Amino acid sequence: MRYISSCVILISFFYLHNITNAIEPIGTIGHELPQKHVFHTNRKMLRVVQRHIEIVDVDTSEVEAEFGNLTEDSEVAFSPNNSHAAILDYSWKSDITTEVSSHFIKTWDVDSQQPRLLVSAEGNVFQGHAFSPDSQNIVVGK
Repeated sequence: MRYISSCVILISFFYLHNITNAIEPIGTIGHELPQKHVFHTNRKMLRVVQRHIEIVDVDTSEVEAEFGNLTEDSEVAFSPNNSHAAILDYSWKSDITTEVSSHFIKTWDVDSQQPRLLVSAEGNVFQGHAFSPDSQNIVVGK
């Protein structure tokens, strides 16, 4: 009996961590894994997946809306109250003779899923972005 108890404890010690890592975040079962997710108002969650941002009902896990176009070179920031999203795109286009940066930031109103502002780097390189604490301004690093 003591041998079995020791084996159970040993197995639990090594495998419990792996089992807890297998639990999926809310609203992801049957969907692609999110890169980032935050809670929004009215039992909704914002989930950043590979190509866009989704608005998900927390109770049913159903995707209610999608907005924003993401590339593999995009970063997403949410305002502190999650009412706005900003997508920073680091796209580079190059051919044999030239390399062109098309860095830009597009902000979105989450409730309407409509774009609000587009800011181009105009030859500069954006290094990061964040919203102000009151969600009214966005800071961009060059």
